[in-house]
Amino acid sequence: RRGDSVQVAGEAFKFASCGQLQCGTMMLSSMLCAVKEQLLLLLNILRNVGRILTDPNMGSRISLKSFALDFAGMLLHEGLTDPGKTCEQVAEESLGKGNFGALSGRVAIITGASSGLGLEHARVLMKYGCHVVFAVRSPEKAEGLLRGLRAEEELSGPATILRVDLDDLSSIQPFVQEFLALRLPLHYLVNNAGVMMPTEFRASKQGFETQFATNHLAHFLLTELLMPKLRETRRLGGDAADVRVITLSSVGSTLPRNFDMDRFLPPARKEYNATAEYGTSKALNLFHSRELQRRCAEDGILCCAVHPGV
Repeated sequence: RRGDSVQVAGEAFKFASCGQLQCGTMMLSSMLCAVKEQLLLLLNILRNVGRILTDPNMGSRISLKSFALDFAGMLLHEGLTDPGKTCEQVAEESLGKGNFGALSGRVAIITGASSGLGLEHARVLMKYGCHVVFAVRSPEKAEGLLRGLRAEEELSGPATILRVDLDDLSSIQPFVQEFLALRLPLHYLVNNAGVMMPTEFRASKQGFETQFATNHLAHFLLTELLMPKLRETRRLGGDAADVRVITLSSVGSTLPRNFDMDRFLPPARKEYNATAEYGTSKALNLFHSRELQRRCAEDGILCCAVHPGV
């Protein structure tokens, strides 16, 4: 029996040692991944500095000052000061941990809700009872993802999946009509979907550069067409109705050195620069949100553009 006890103790020690080793390996792997990400970011920054100095199209749109101080400087500041809160942690602080009925009766439309930030926003909102409308290019993909989310945890909020292709402006109005036919209120419009820096000029269905079309034009049109519903929701709900338009911009909005709209909008194929066009589209998100807030302030609707983090 004593021999058995010694053997069990030995096995337990080996198990604990193995667990500690595995934990240490995971921590080391995580640190190496973080270092790799930072090195890739630094390499990309240096590459862009070289392009600003050598590429006339880029140099005429982005200055070293705007790139180094405004863009890279803000990224560095964020890296040093960001507490790294998750979407769910923010929800817990705002709505109360475990208060999963807090958003019951609220309705949100999220563009690009089938991947990345959009999918995480959708998951957390549904977890707290919000009815989320997935505005996506591929309903089939969204349906599969939604089944996976519901299989992993309890999501009390309903979900509706509607198709829209932000690269095709002609699909915006049919989407809005389909949503209005549901006879739902609309509390939150989250303009989340976006295109980031295609290496080559790519035209939308209407012939516009795809970042300009998707990131700005499509969300501008979508917001305008849904504004009557947003105002109606606010009016019928009174002061208790929390109605918002949230547009995901980016720290990339600091990149452009000037806004010669006669020359640079809409972006031309021959002057295309992926970084400059991305920065311009994200700056346009800011301009749109600022003017929208000015126009909606009296209605009690909050309109804002946010940097999602890196």
